[in-house]
Amino acid sequence: MALTISARKNTLTGQSRAWRFHTSHEAIVSCEDLIDLMAGSRTTLSKPDLVASMALLTETIATLVADGKFVKTPLGDFYLCAVGTIDKPEDAFTPGRAESGHGFRLRFRPDRSTEAGIARSVRLRRDDDRPSLDPLPLRLEAPARTGGGPLRPGDVISLEGYRLGFDPGDTDQGLFLVRDPDGARLRCPVYARIRPSLVIAQLPADLLPGDYRVLVRSAGGSGAPREGWLEGKVRVEGTD
Repeated sequence: MALTISARKNTLTGQSRAWRFHTSHEAIVSCEDLIDLMAGSRTTLSKPDLVASMALLTETIATLVADGKFVKTPLGDFYLCAVGTIDKPEDAFTPGRAESGHGFRLRFRPDRSTEAGIARSVRLRRDDDRPSLDPLPLRLEAPARTGGGPLRPGDVISLEGYRLGFDPGDTDQGLFLVRDPDGARLRCPVYARIRPSLVIAQLPADLLPGDYRVLVRSAGGSGAPREGWLEGKVRVEGTD
């Protein structure tokens, strides 16, 4: 396993370089998963012991920090900061009033030696080595069409696969039929269901007869387009 690094267009304000690095994490480890891993490691503590220890540590740090203490741990330091603005130095600090914008923020400052040790141990890979995040359509069916016959304009179709989710409010995303050979592209206008593994949509009513390729377009977190094509072609016949 490794930390995945990719290059993204730099849309941050005040930056002069066109590209920035983006990090993708291999997985999320829950607190329960963490305790299970600890219980199976080099320790004589049982899982209940570890659960109790973690709860006591959390409670103790929270109590000390709320009491104005700066708490140091092997991982780093916990402390509170006051946030908000005022017009005059003598103005009151009113964290209980939402309209004031005053409040507290819990801060964590990593221990430098721990941070350096983690950095020395990390393994990296560029996104070129990462499995594709593009949509992967695998099977298209028209439930009303028995026997797998040609599609017709306005048919309701179901498309199965992986990573098929998209924003239906963005007209650059969606399920498209691309006519062969001229490349004319029509977007399905109505969607009954959009899931990572299933899209149910209605074909455009103005589809002309012919052969089409099926395209799914989505977008990554940075807005970069992602595309996936269904293997082969589908046949659309007229309504007459």
